[in-house]
Amino acid sequence: MGFFDRLFLARHSLESFEGCVSAVYLCTLFQLPCVRITSMAQIFVGFHKGAHHPHLIGPCIWQMIWFSMLSMLITLPLGSIVGPFFLRGTSIEQPAMTYFQNLMYVNFLFPLGGALSSFYIAEGKTRPLIIATLMAQILNVIFDYLLIFGIPGFLAPQGILGAAIATGIAQGSFCLMLFLLFIQRRYRDLYSTHKLTLHWKSFWNYVQVGIPRAIARMLLLVAWAATVRIISLKGGDYLFVLSVGSTLFLLFSFINEGMGQAMMTIASRLIGAKEYPVINKLRRNAFFFLSITTSCLLLPFVIFPDFLLSFFFTEPVSADTLALLHKSCRWIWLLLICNGINMIGFSLISAACDTVFHMIANCFVWITSYLPVYVAFGLNNAPADIFWLIVALDALMIGLLLHWKANRNIVRHTSFEKCHLNLPV
Repeated sequence: MGFFDRLFLARHSLESFEGCVSAVYLCTLFQLPCVRITSMAQIFVGFHKGAHHPHLIGPCIWQMIWFSMLSMLITLPLGSIVGPFFLRGTSIEQPAMTYFQNLMYVNFLFPLGGALSSFYIAEGKTRPLIIATLMAQILNVIFDYLLIFGIPGFLAPQGILGAAIATGIAQGSFCLMLFLLFIQRRYRDLYSTHKLTLHWKSFWNYVQVGIPRAIARMLLLVAWAATVRIISLKGGDYLFVLSVGSTLFLLFSFINEGMGQAMMTIASRLIGAKEYPVINKLRRNAFFFLSITTSCLLLPFVIFPDFLLSFFFTEPVSADTLALLHKSCRWIWLLLICNGINMIGFSLISAACDTVFHMIANCFVWITSYLPVYVAFGLNNAPADIFWLIVALDALMIGLLLHWKANRNIVRHTSFEKCHLNLPV
């Protein structure tokens, strides 16, 4: 959804395109920490299946659904304070605020989608997710085009407001389709998905495991938002390289995300069944998969980058700007490799519920990411493409730290044995 928002807005106006990119990073500050908590349901469902407790799966998902709704009590008032503070003084303040404010009204839909998706991912039933995702994307593309560009004689172009509305409609449709399947009779009988009562003890037991994970994501996103603000204030090619580069990364990062989701599902089942030695084999297979995918991405990012870049231009750009974008593509390819390494380590410690260590590791992002960006761009005028090299090295360093901890867990089984001790049985 984010990719098509940006693609159409790039054709609509450069200001809307750059405003959307800046606003998205602020939106994720409220979306992803909540999603990190609700998507922990994937690990709990996998554990309950491995431990042969299917009757706990439905109530588990419902606790996360309730959390999604209740999260609005925090995100909506907090967003009204943070938004103006973050965007004030930038060249894209007005369009970015329009996009941000409208998405905040439907912020609960994103953790809700994470909770419902976790049920199907942990079940290994990808068909409902594929169908729901495709339907939501089709709706998003249709409404994006109609609302951003308007309908002559019927609807005036809405620009960035139209992109925000289209995203809300698409995400709402995605959640609705998955929810209707979730409450089907076969799932009610098998997994007790009709037990929708909010049980505070169970609610807290599930949520507290995900809180360090949410804080870890919050630390990362706050640091990222701070670095984006540095680039946004510089404007010009800096902001353009950030906007195009982040869109390309967004388009292809789903590969590593999908790999990570699969790893968490499999690893949580292995932990539930106490089959610890197989986890190392799982990690080796993940690295093999990563090597294949990044080898394929070498072609569009390094050898023929002009094809990817052509989607963002309505008119030719200067030779200097194009050279910066070519270099950025190479660094983004490196970032995808480093992000994959990071995701493998993250998946293993998440499956072991070692979320506190993940929170601690993400504290280093201020040293490995924000500080280099501040020195390079806040105090100096480093070339714009260097931003993506810094981000790639940051992902690699944090990823190596996560792998070190995952190795200790695999050898000692300590985190595995403590995993899920407070969950209902």
